[in-house]
Amino acid sequence: MANDDSWYKNTRGDITGLWPGSTQHCIEAMRSPVWNHFDYTYAEKNQLAWLGNGWSDNQMRERHLAWYIYP
Repeated sequence: MANDDSWYKNTRGDITGLWPGSTQHCIEAMRSPVWNHFDYTYAEKNQLAWLGNGWSDNQMRERHLAWYIYP
């Protein structure tokens, strides 16, 4: 394999998949991860800060929230 070749890119360099196995294998592996294999560090004191403030970007900017219904 060349330096820029990998299992998740096709010959043009496009990413074609993010899991090296089958879809079924991915589902089974993601179904019950072993969380103690991960080390977490938080940039914020509030460990749930990633949830945001409870409002979407469109709600904060007062945009039309049903854009998918009306063109």
